Amino acid sequence: MPDAIDWSRQIQRTCDREGEGSTWEDRQALLRRSIKEIIPCDLLKSNPLEPKVYEPFDAIMTSYCVEAASPDKNSFKESMKSIIKLLKPGGILIMFNTVNESDYTAGQAHFYSLQVDEPLVKEAVVEAGCRIVSSTISDTYSEGYNGERVTDGEGILFLAAIKQ
Repeated sequence: MPDAIDWSRQIQRTCDREGEGSTWEDRQALLRRSIKEIIPCDLLKSNPLEPKVYEPFDAIMTSYCVEAASPDKNSFKESMKSIIKLLKPGGILIMFNTVNESDYTAGQAHFYSLQVDEPLVKEAVVEAGCRIVSSTISDTYSEGYNGERVTDGEGILFLAAIKQ
């Protein structure tokens, strides 16, 4: 697809960090075969997938988007409730959030991000009906591939939870 985003650098970086021996090309091919559909959503709606309706999902992964879409902490919590409503009981939520990030850069553009910390994210996930099974904070990627600043975040929160 000519207008698709080229994720090869991110896949290469992930494979380098994992060091499991698979090539990034093999991993990219596996990923492409595994993805069934990319679904647009609006996290500020009670049904983020509106007007489409789906059966509850086995797993949902959100990566750096809830804090970017939420204007305040209350909307962050409401967005988490909307997302978790889409999971079936026993379904898995996987989240990546940048901790205490106020903005980020993509190319030449700067974007807003709601500053969230680990306690807020955990509270929102639990209030929305999940049990947290893993939560870890790692160093942030404050510099991009060319050494440019991409975020003022303090770390990356990796969280996994199961819907009750």
